[in-house]
Amino acid sequence: MSEVDPFLRRDVKHDVYRCYDLHGVLLYIGHTNRWSVRRCHHRRVSPWWGQVAKVTFEPYPNRVTAHEAETAAIRAEQPVHNKERYGGAPPGGDVVLDLGEYLMREYLPT
Repeated sequence: MSEVDPFLRRDVKHDVYRCYDLHGVLLYIGHTNRWSVRRCHHRRVSPWWGQVAKVTFEPYPNRVTAHEAETAAIRAEQPVHNKERYGGAPPGGDVVLDLGEYLMREYLPT
């Protein structure tokens, strides 16, 4: 049996990250276990990335706990550029399907 990609493994440390602008405005909350890859992705596809002046990290023991913390933080802190993942889309927006969450549901046993 081949080894599961570390991005998809549930037991690998993940960080919840918060991106802020120069004025301390919370722009985005996410989670990852590969910040360098995620940062490059944001640079390519996130129109707000050029506003980021500071990124903070909060460690979690695995993807599941990081995902739960991220979801709670998004709901509580309401970053400017996060879209709702659960419970419907924001006005005029689309529901965002988290690729990692999709892959976990499709390819990893629960």
